[in-house]
Amino acid sequence: MSVIYTCNLCGETIGNDEPFVMLTGNGDRSENAWKTGWIGHYHSRSPSDCWQAILDTVRATDGSERRLAAIPTASEDEIFARRGELHRILLTTTDPFGDLSARTRDLLMRAGIDGTQGLRAILADGRLSEVPGIGPKRLEEIRTAVSWNAGLA
Repeated sequence: MSVIYTCNLCGETIGNDEPFVMLTGNGDRSENAWKTGWIGHYHSRSPSDCWQAILDTVRATDGSERRLAAIPTASEDEIFARRGELHRILLTTTDPFGDLSARTRDLLMRAGIDGTQGLRAILADGRLSEVPGIGPKRLEEIRTAVSWNAGLA
């Protein structure tokens, strides 16, 4: 008589000479629950075989789900809404150049312009066009950003 094992992960027959792992449980102290016995057979021919997938899952969840389940977490929708809200707050409170391209910001910073007030003053007296790299296209971009941030001054 021969015994034929089937892998409980992939469903394929485990060959007669193939290495495999038989997972069993022992719950001797469990009352009215799992006592002991066979759980499954799994291929173990290589480090990336069926048994390793089962072992990785067991290690990842061994007790951690119970401990982590008590930690309150926000839903994906709540996180998304919070990020959007935080982003809007940061743009309006800490970044006077929020709508400017990275290149325009860099040019302004190199010219020593680091705030809405300074930018408005230089824009008003026409000196902004003297900043190297600031041409008509960037001037229009800056004017649009300054008008959008008008309530922040």
